[in-house]
Amino acid sequence: MKYYILGSNGFIGSNLYFAFEKNGLNVIALDRNNFDITKKDDYKRIDFSNSTIIDTIASIDDSEDEIFKVNVNGLKNFINYLKNNCKNYRYVYFSTASVSDKEMICNNHYVKSKHEAEKLIRKNILNYQIVRLVFPFGRGEKKTRLISRLIEQIRKGEQLAFSEVTLNLTPIEYITTNISMLLKSEQKEIILTDGSIYKLKEIVDFLYAAMQLPKNYTYDREKIVKHVFVSNVRGFAPIKKNIDFYLRKMLDENE
Repeated sequence: MKYYILGSNGFIGSNLYFAFEKNGLNVIALDRNNFDITKKDDYKRIDFSNSTIIDTIASIDDSEDEIFKVNVNGLKNFINYLKNNCKNYRYVYFSTASVSDKEMICNNHYVKSKHEAEKLIRKNILNYQIVRLVFPFGRGEKKTRLISRLIEQIRKGEQLAFSEVTLNLTPIEYITTNISMLLKSEQKEIILTDGSIYKLKEIVDFLYAAMQLPKNYTYDREKIVKHVFVSNVRGFAPIKKNIDFYLRKMLDENE
Protein backbone atom coordinates (compact mmCIF):
# COMPACT_ATOMS: atom_id res chain seq x y z
CA MET A 1 0.00 0.00 0.00
CA LYS A 2 1.25 3.46 -0.91
CA TYR A 3 0.64 6.41 1.36
CA TYR A 4 0.63 9.93 -0.03
CA ILE A 5 0.89 12.73 2.52
CA LEU A 6 -0.40 16.02 1.15
CA GLY A 7 1.03 19.04 2.92
CA SER A 8 4.11 17.12 4.02
CA ASN A 9 6.08 20.29 4.80
CA GLY A 10 3.51 21.45 7.38
CA PHE A 11 3.44 20.75 11.10
CA ILE A 12 1.11 17.72 11.03
CA GLY A 13 2.22 16.45 7.63
CA SER A 14 5.95 16.47 8.33
CA ASN A 15 5.53 14.63 11.62
CA LEU A 16 3.29 12.02 10.02
CA TYR A 17 5.74 11.53 7.17
CA PHE A 18 8.66 10.83 9.50
CA ALA A 19 6.51 8.46 11.57
CA PHE A 20 5.50 6.48 8.46
CA GLU A 21 9.07 6.42 7.18
CA LYS A 22 10.37 5.26 10.57
CA ASN A 23 7.94 2.33 10.44
CA GLY A 24 9.16 1.30 6.99
CA LEU A 25 5.97 2.13 5.12
CA ASN A 26 5.84 3.14 1.47
CA VAL A 27 5.18 6.83 2.03
CA ILE A 28 5.50 9.66 -0.50
CA ALA A 29 5.78 13.26 0.68
CA LEU A 30 3.90 15.85 -1.36
CA ASP A 31 4.38 19.48 -0.42
CA ARG A 32 3.49 22.64 -2.29
CA ASN A 33 6.68 22.42 -4.36
CA ASN A 34 5.60 19.20 -6.07
CA PHE A 35 1.84 19.18 -5.43
CA ASP A 36 -0.18 22.37 -5.25
CA ILE A 37 -3.82 21.48 -4.65
CA THR A 38 -4.88 24.70 -6.37
CA LYS A 39 -3.15 23.66 -9.63
CA LYS A 40 -5.01 21.02 -11.64
CA ASP A 41 -1.93 20.18 -13.73
CA ASP A 42 -0.19 18.88 -10.61
CA TYR A 43 -2.84 16.18 -10.13
CA LYS A 44 -1.92 14.46 -13.40
CA ARG A 45 1.67 13.81 -12.38
CA ILE A 46 0.70 11.15 -9.84
CA ASP A 47 -1.41 8.00 -10.00
CA PHE A 48 -3.35 7.97 -6.74
CA SER A 49 -5.03 4.64 -7.48
CA ASN A 50 -4.58 1.84 -4.91
CA SER A 51 -3.31 4.19 -2.25
CA THR A 52 -4.20 6.01 0.93
CA ILE A 53 -4.20 9.78 0.58
CA ILE A 54 -3.59 11.61 3.84
CA ASP A 55 -4.58 15.25 3.44
CA THR A 56 -3.03 17.61 5.98
CA ILE A 57 -3.16 20.68 3.73
CA ALA A 58 -4.42 23.75 5.56
CA SER A 59 -4.36 27.44 4.81
CA ILE A 60 -4.88 28.97 8.26
CA ASP A 61 -3.52 32.48 8.73
CA ASP A 62 -4.02 33.80 5.19
CA SER A 63 -6.78 36.03 3.82
CA GLU A 64 -10.32 34.70 3.54
CA ASP A 65 -9.95 34.36 -0.24
CA GLU A 66 -6.71 32.38 0.06
CA ILE A 67 -8.11 30.12 2.79
CA PHE A 68 -11.12 29.17 0.67
CA LYS A 69 -9.02 28.92 -2.49
CA VAL A 70 -6.89 26.23 -0.87
CA ASN A 71 -9.11 24.53 1.72
CA VAL A 72 -12.35 24.42 -0.27
CA ASN A 73 -11.95 25.15 -3.99
CA GLY A 74 -8.64 23.32 -4.33
CA LEU A 75 -10.03 20.32 -2.49
CA LYS A 76 -13.18 20.32 -4.64
CA ASN A 77 -11.14 20.26 -7.86
CA PHE A 78 -8.87 17.50 -6.55
CA ILE A 79 -11.82 15.34 -5.48
CA ASN A 80 -13.37 15.70 -8.93
CA TYR A 81 -10.08 14.58 -10.48
CA LEU A 82 -9.89 11.53 -8.23
CA LYS A 83 -13.48 10.54 -9.02
CA ASN A 84 -12.85 10.68 -12.76
CA ASN A 85 -9.31 9.29 -12.96
CA CYS A 86 -8.41 7.09 -10.00
CA LYS A 87 -9.64 3.84 -8.46
CA ASN A 88 -9.46 2.11 -5.10
CA TYR A 89 -8.17 5.00 -3.03
CA ARG A 90 -8.84 5.97 0.54
CA TYR A 91 -8.99 9.61 1.64
CA VAL A 92 -7.96 10.56 5.19
CA TYR A 93 -8.70 14.21 5.86
CA PHE A 94 -7.33 16.16 8.83
CA SER A 95 -9.77 18.73 10.12
CA THR A 96 -10.43 20.58 13.38
CA ALA A 97 -12.75 19.75 16.26
CA SER A 98 -13.92 23.37 16.12
CA VAL A 99 -16.28 22.45 13.27
CA SER A 100 -18.70 21.26 15.96
CA ASP A 101 -18.98 24.84 17.25
CA LYS A 102 -21.53 26.84 15.23
CA GLU A 103 -20.19 30.12 16.58
CA MET A 104 -16.68 29.27 15.40
CA ILE A 105 -17.97 28.31 11.96
CA CYS A 106 -19.66 31.71 11.65
CA ASN A 107 -16.78 33.79 12.99
CA ASN A 108 -13.60 32.00 11.86
CA HIS A 109 -12.72 31.69 8.16
CA TYR A 110 -10.44 28.69 8.72
CA VAL A 111 -13.05 26.73 10.71
CA LYS A 112 -15.74 27.61 8.17
CA SER A 113 -13.51 26.36 5.34
CA LYS A 114 -12.90 23.07 7.16
CA HIS A 115 -16.64 22.69 7.72
CA GLU A 116 -17.26 23.17 3.99
CA ALA A 117 -14.41 20.79 3.14
CA GLU A 118 -15.89 18.05 5.31
CA LYS A 119 -19.21 18.37 3.48
CA LEU A 120 -17.42 17.96 0.14
CA ILE A 121 -15.72 14.79 1.33
CA ARG A 122 -18.89 13.19 2.71
CA LYS A 123 -20.78 13.92 -0.49
CA ASN A 124 -18.16 12.85 -3.01
CA ILE A 125 -15.85 10.22 -1.53
CA LEU A 126 -17.01 6.72 -0.61
CA ASN A 127 -13.93 5.51 1.28
CA TYR A 128 -13.02 8.40 3.54
CA GLN A 129 -12.06 9.19 7.11
CA ILE A 130 -12.20 12.60 8.78
CA VAL A 131 -9.81 13.16 11.67
CA ARG A 132 -10.58 16.17 13.86
CA LEU A 133 -7.76 17.53 15.99
CA VAL A 134 -7.91 19.63 19.14
CA PHE A 135 -4.99 22.06 19.35
CA PRO A 136 -2.05 19.89 18.28
CA PHE A 137 1.32 21.10 19.55
CA GLY A 138 4.91 19.92 19.68
CA ARG A 139 8.13 19.71 17.73
CA GLY A 140 8.18 21.30 14.31
CA GLU A 141 5.43 23.86 14.76
CA LYS A 142 5.81 27.39 13.46
CA LYS A 143 6.87 30.21 15.77
CA THR A 144 3.48 31.84 15.20
CA ARG A 145 1.65 29.04 17.04
CA LEU A 146 0.58 29.62 20.62
CA ILE A 147 3.15 27.70 22.67
CA SER A 148 6.10 28.90 20.61
CA ARG A 149 4.80 32.47 20.69
CA LEU A 150 4.40 32.40 24.46
CA ILE A 151 7.92 31.10 24.94
CA GLU A 152 9.35 33.85 22.75
CA GLN A 153 7.37 36.59 24.51
CA ILE A 154 8.38 35.35 27.95
CA ARG A 155 12.01 35.02 26.90
CA LYS A 156 11.99 38.64 25.71
CA GLY A 157 10.39 39.82 28.93
CA GLU A 158 7.27 41.13 27.17
CA GLN A 159 4.10 41.86 29.11
CA LEU A 160 1.42 39.21 28.57
CA ALA A 161 -2.33 39.68 28.90
CA PHE A 162 -4.72 36.76 28.68
CA SER A 163 -8.09 35.45 29.84
CA GLU A 164 -9.12 32.28 31.62
CA VAL A 165 -9.10 30.06 28.57
CA THR A 166 -9.16 26.27 28.69
CA LEU A 167 -7.14 24.38 26.10
CA ASN A 168 -7.40 20.76 25.04
CA LEU A 169 -3.81 20.04 24.00
CA THR A 170 -2.83 17.03 21.91
CA PRO A 171 0.93 16.38 21.70
CA ILE A 172 2.09 15.64 18.15
CA GLU A 173 3.65 12.40 19.41
CA TYR A 174 0.19 11.18 20.38
CA ILE A 175 -1.06 11.78 16.85
CA THR A 176 1.88 10.06 15.15
CA THR A 177 1.89 7.03 17.45
CA ASN A 178 -1.86 6.52 17.02
CA ILE A 179 -2.04 6.98 13.25
CA SER A 180 -1.70 3.24 12.57
CA MET A 181 -4.59 2.46 14.90
CA LEU A 182 -6.57 5.23 13.30
CA LEU A 183 -6.08 3.91 9.77
CA LYS A 184 -7.29 0.46 10.88
CA SER A 185 -10.45 1.91 12.38
CA GLU A 186 -13.72 1.72 10.51
CA GLN A 187 -14.94 4.98 12.03
CA LYS A 188 -15.69 7.55 9.37
CA GLU A 189 -15.21 10.53 11.67
CA ILE A 190 -13.20 10.78 14.87
CA ILE A 191 -11.84 13.38 17.30
CA LEU A 192 -8.21 12.53 18.00
CA THR A 193 -7.06 13.72 21.43
CA ASP A 194 -5.23 12.30 24.41
CA GLY A 195 -7.62 14.13 26.70
CA SER A 196 -5.21 16.55 28.36
CA ILE A 197 -6.91 19.82 29.29
CA TYR A 198 -5.10 22.83 30.73
CA LYS A 199 -5.89 26.37 31.70
CA LEU A 200 -3.81 28.89 29.81
CA LYS A 201 -2.66 30.34 33.13
CA GLU A 202 -1.20 26.94 34.12
CA ILE A 203 0.78 26.81 30.89
CA VAL A 204 2.11 30.35 31.33
CA ASP A 205 3.03 29.69 34.97
CA PHE A 206 4.88 26.55 33.91
CA LEU A 207 6.86 28.46 31.29
CA TYR A 208 7.87 31.21 33.68
CA ALA A 209 8.99 28.64 36.26
CA ALA A 210 10.91 26.55 33.70
CA MET A 211 12.70 29.64 32.39
CA GLN A 212 13.32 30.90 35.94
CA LEU A 213 11.91 34.35 35.19
CA PRO A 214 9.65 36.59 37.28
CA LYS A 215 6.02 36.60 36.15
CA ASN A 216 5.00 39.49 33.92
CA TYR A 217 1.35 39.21 32.98
CA THR A 218 -2.17 40.41 33.63
CA TYR A 219 -4.92 37.86 34.02
CA ASP A 220 -8.65 38.26 33.33
CA ARG A 221 -10.78 35.67 35.13
CA GLU A 222 -14.06 36.76 33.57
CA LYS A 223 -13.79 35.28 30.09
CA ILE A 224 -14.15 31.51 30.18
CA VAL A 225 -14.19 29.30 27.13
CA LYS A 226 -17.58 27.64 26.50
CA HIS A 227 -16.72 24.36 24.83
CA VAL A 228 -14.35 21.65 26.03
CA PHE A 229 -14.37 18.30 24.25
CA VAL A 230 -13.16 16.00 27.04
CA SER A 231 -12.58 16.45 30.76
CA ASN A 232 -9.58 14.44 31.91
CA VAL A 233 -6.80 16.54 33.42
CA ARG A 234 -3.49 14.69 33.53
CA GLY A 235 -0.94 17.12 34.89
CA PHE A 236 2.03 18.66 33.09
CA ALA A 237 3.90 15.59 31.83
CA PRO A 238 2.70 15.82 28.18
CA ILE A 239 3.35 19.57 28.07
CA LYS A 240 6.77 19.36 29.71
CA LYS A 241 7.91 16.67 27.29
CA ASN A 242 7.27 18.96 24.32
CA ILE A 243 7.81 22.43 25.72
CA ASP A 244 11.24 21.59 27.15
CA PHE A 245 12.38 21.03 23.57
CA TYR A 246 11.36 24.57 22.61
CA LEU A 247 12.96 26.05 25.68
CA ARG A 248 16.31 24.40 24.95
CA LYS A 249 16.19 25.23 21.25
CA MET A 250 15.11 28.85 21.59
CA LEU A 251 17.42 29.65 24.48
CA ASP A 252 20.37 28.01 22.69
CA GLU A 253 19.68 30.12 19.60
CA ASN A 254 19.91 33.33 21.60
CA GLU A 255 22.94 32.64 23.81
